Amino acid sequence: MPTPHSTVAIGGTIAIDHVKTPDAEGANLLGGSAAYAALAEGFDYIGFGPLFPTPTKQGRPGIGLENIRTMEAEVGSQIPAFCIGGIKRTNLADVLAAGARRVVIVSDLLTAADVRAAARETVDVLRGPR
Repeated sequence: MPTPHSTVAIGGTIAIDHVKTPDAEGANLLGGSAAYAALAEGFDYIGFGPLFPTPTKQGRPGIGLENIRTMEAEVGSQIPAFCIGGIKRTNLADVLAAGARRVVIVSDLLTAADVRAAARETVDVLRGPR
């Protein structure tokens, strides 16, 4: 198991930033193949992204939506995988359509003029058409 705050380089720009809490160990990922490395290392969960450029990960390009379905099938079926990075209400439907089962939305909700309304709108998209 990597030590806390370690970074493992995997082929070029891919990295795993190790996160350890009292109950779980996780990996915040940049790049698709890093998800497989996190699984092999025994992490309890992963953050897959950033999917899109985001102010919280300045300088990191978005990895896009192309590998979500494969990652969910091969890694997300074994440990929780959270798609993260630049996800907003305006692109959430695309992220879900690409195969995401778990998402993290930060900036879009925290900067919304009406946080409750934004959260309700997000929940409506997550629930899908009725």
